Amino acid sequence: MLSLRSLGGPPANPGDLLTSSLTPGSTLSLTSTPSGGVGLFCQQSVWGGVLQANPALPDRR
Repeated sequence: MLSLRSLGGPPANPGDLLTSSLTPGSTLSLTSTPSGGVGLFCQQSVWGGVLQANPALPDRR
């Protein structure tokens, strides 16, 4: 389950707007392959999206 502000924090709800920006010195990589050879690489970025679902974690007993 995706939580807000910190691990174990309040759960994010479907319909919530999620936004973030990159930490200076980091790179955002959106790739089409696991090896990361092809894709979009940004050193400055702000992104956002609307959460569609946030299922609970499976019980791992």
